[in-house]
Amino acid sequence: MELTFVNQYNGNPAKRKRLAKACESCRSRKKRCPHFDDPKDQDDTERSSSSPPSGEVSGGSTASRRERAHVFVPDMHPGSTLLHSAQPRTPGVSTVGVWVDRGEWDALIRQRNNPTNSTSEPKISYKPHSTMIPPLIDIYFRRIHPVLPILSESEFRQSHAEGMANETLVHAICNAAAKDAEAASHLRLTDSPGPLAPREFCSRLHTTVKAALKIPAQFEKLTLIRILALASLHAEGQDGGEEATLYLVQALHYGQTLALHLAQQAGLPSGEERSSKLLFWCLWSLDRLYSCIYGRPVMMSDVDLSIEPYSPGESGFPAFEVWLSICKTLNKLIGFYRPHLDMSILGWEEDFPSFEDAIDEGHGWDLPEDQVATLHLFYLLVGVLTHRSRGVRHIRRSSASYVRQSLCTLEIKRLMASDLFSQLLPLPLLPYAISLALSVSYQHLRQSHLTHQQVDARDDFRECYQILHKLRRTWASADIIASISKKVLDELNKATDLAAFRISRIAPTGAESPGYCTASLARPDTLIDGRTAEARVVPADGGEDGSVPGQATQDDGVALFSGMDDLFTAYLDPNYPINLDDFSFMDNSDASNCLRAHKAFLAGQIQFHLIPQGSFAEKIRCSGVGIPGFYSRTGLNTLYAEGKLPTRYDSNGKAIPFNKTPEVKSFKGKDYLLEEAFDIADFAWVKAWKTDKTGNCIFKGTSFNFSRIVAPAARITFFEAEEILEVGDLAPESIHLPGLHVNRLFKGEASGKIQFLRNEGDDDQAQDCEKTVRNIIAQHAGKEFPPGSSCNLGVGMPTLAARYAIKDGRHVYVQSKSRILGVGGNPKKGKGRCDWIDASNESIVPIPGASTFGSDISFGQIRG
Repeated sequence: MELTFVNQYNGNPAKRKRLAKACESCRSRKKRCPHFDDPKDQDDTERSSSSPPSGEVSGGSTASRRERAHVFVPDMHPGSTLLHSAQPRTPGVSTVGVWVDRGEWDALIRQRNNPTNSTSEPKISYKPHSTMIPPLIDIYFRRIHPVLPILSESEFRQSHAEGMANETLVHAICNAAAKDAEAASHLRLTDSPGPLAPREFCSRLHTTVKAALKIPAQFEKLTLIRILALASLHAEGQDGGEEATLYLVQALHYGQTLALHLAQQAGLPSGEERSSKLLFWCLWSLDRLYSCIYGRPVMMSDVDLSIEPYSPGESGFPAFEVWLSICKTLNKLIGFYRPHLDMSILGWEEDFPSFEDAIDEGHGWDLPEDQVATLHLFYLLVGVLTHRSRGVRHIRRSSASYVRQSLCTLEIKRLMASDLFSQLLPLPLLPYAISLALSVSYQHLRQSHLTHQQVDARDDFRECYQILHKLRRTWASADIIASISKKVLDELNKATDLAAFRISRIAPTGAESPGYCTASLARPDTLIDGRTAEARVVPADGGEDGSVPGQATQDDGVALFSGMDDLFTAYLDPNYPINLDDFSFMDNSDASNCLRAHKAFLAGQIQFHLIPQGSFAEKIRCSGVGIPGFYSRTGLNTLYAEGKLPTRYDSNGKAIPFNKTPEVKSFKGKDYLLEEAFDIADFAWVKAWKTDKTGNCIFKGTSFNFSRIVAPAARITFFEAEEILEVGDLAPESIHLPGLHVNRLFKGEASGKIQFLRNEGDDDQAQDCEKTVRNIIAQHAGKEFPPGSSCNLGVGMPTLAARYAIKDGRHVYVQSKSRILGVGGNPKKGKGRCDWIDASNESIVPIPGASTFGSDISFGQIRG
């Protein structure tokens, strides 16, 4: 037979540019070389990736094609419970999840503060600080290794001590340990000035691990598998779950090429049998766990295994053997979530093993409390999954699996709300477990027709959300469910009657299953199934309007916060949003918290816009009266005027970005800076002394402050009044703020709290320390005030000088930025009031002839 090779390029040779540019290493291995970038090749790739797939009409735009895309949320994902179905399923056909609009889903899970996902982030190799690596390694082997012995501790520690440990493996270990609470003080990278937040540290370090994994040939095969397994424990960003599962799939693939699943250890060095067997069963267990967390099929089938499982005590890791025992239960449980399962099967009803059985099998009764608690949480997670919930509209039935699910849900909430929360091992099952508990609580809220049970379910839902919110600072996987549940909570908080959220007790005809979700995440009300009333079958005792007695409607809810997207975005820079937990240092106002705020600012955790208080007041006032801006001399010849005042720092101490440079304009030979007014705020909260029922307000003492200017500067203003009078009880000329600017009015209690209570005679500096340098200077300064003069004084020695002037009998009108002209001394004991304070928040009394006013007038006096 004669073979003839035909040129497929019409006489022109193939343009093998990649081969010509490939490095010698990739060319010798005949592998695609990733070490060069050809812009033309990139353009071709982009064009091919943006072209429509086979069978799709290519005439539409890219945006329209993306709008038609959907993402699948499996039944094992807690979010499927909160998203209702809009497309009925064919009766008798079993499905395994819900389809959600891709754009909505991506918008939901997009990270709010994830600088490592930014396309403008420079490609930097992040490394842990050399002093931080040993404690992080110790945390890993003490906290994670007993449950998942992916490495051989003795071999790794020996190689690390000799300086021979693989650097990427060390980084992957540090990244896994960084999620533990004990690691908080060790989360420092090479160039960072101090410890970072857990997610920021992990995200940055993960970029280094991810970059190294792009060239797998540089690693020894077992080391590569271990790095991939450790990398799979991290999931951050929009595609973090897919990336984590991909790493585990790669690890399983390389393990199969070494015949780990056959216990043949092909190509492994001698002495690796024990550690390779431990590694395989770690991969096998993570494969089962990830199939639940990330909703994908199991990648390694049991029928392909010939490796023997461990007999009790064989592995040398009791916690790991308990973990494997629970994974065996989970492995059997996964069968209840496979497609085409009989719809009459609701879950695992009989002969479900107990947690004690798993402890017995692994000989784990002497395990430390933190390991037992984490393993118990894993068991409870599996217990929740034993009852397959097919959405809130599926009528529940009395079954052992349903009761087990309810009890396990309560146990998960109780365990994670206890003091053991901080001791739980840093594994991905933590956010998944509380997310499952939250979704079950939501089902109970919707399905129960007893008011007290609905109240309990709402409280459970709220507690689960609070726990989930804590986890968001460490686990990105908590973001998605927390975002959905926050919107649900907003709806629950608006409702005056929880009966509005009940579904019908009458079972619908035919089976229902998730279809395409019509709920819009931009409209929280659609997260509650609006079709409930339409689909309800009216019982014999139903009303003429088709309603069920005792069941309220959505219209009965309080619409107080309708239209509010996010209360806390009013004055936060949308380009650098931050987690509200970062403001925990502002719970109190002592000096230590100010220091914490300063450190957080320098560490890049929060963003500050520094504005002089007088300009701040005027910005608010202009916003409320329709003036776009004003000119002021405050800030001239400063970094602020030059646009060089940092508003945020990165972790390396570099300012990003600076304040906006204000426009400079001259008036009568003097320069002024243009200050733009604030945008209208969504909400304002104001405390008043007295109001009438039309909202006309009177303020008392120095509590006038910002109240008069913030009320017009907000779309909705809430007023809390100590006393609400009838219309006409207040004289028109006494009104400080007309009711035109009041949208919500309610009666509150008089606040008696004074931040710094100082009584007459308590001034130790003025009585017992008369001879200190500070007091001598203040005494001399006080004598310089002419009688009858008016002066503005700041906090500290100026205030002390004014007190000496008053003490000497001089009639001096001291102006304080606390909105008073005519500051006297301190009140007598028991006479101090919270509405009479000076600029330092100390209790004062006014002198005869004193006057009070708002912040805009106060700073106008100072500025003028």
